[in-house]
Amino acid sequence: MNIGKKLRELRIKYNYSTIKLARASGVAQSYISDIEAGKSNPTIDKLNKILSVYGVSLSDFFIEDKPSLSPELKELLDHAKELSPEQISKLTEFIKTIK
Repeated sequence: MNIGKKLRELRIKYNYSTIKLARASGVAQSYISDIEAGKSNPTIDKLNKILSVYGVSLSDFFIEDKPSLSPELKELLDHAKELSPEQISKLTEFIKTIK
């Protein structure tokens, strides 16, 4: 797996420049460019910071051929995990209604 290439694809998919990604992740823009160019390998900590901008976990990043969720959908799922069974049922009915 080419980590730099995959990170670049994510960045483009979410319409981020390296500067915008650097600001959002707290990782230096030059470091992000070096990773994408294959000049550096990211630490787990830095990779996790970058991926969190997109709502992608480390495990999801390293699983190949699995479609990634949008940050909005991931946020929705994270909130849904905290719902009671009754609330999940109501949410399901609501989604069916607006579909």
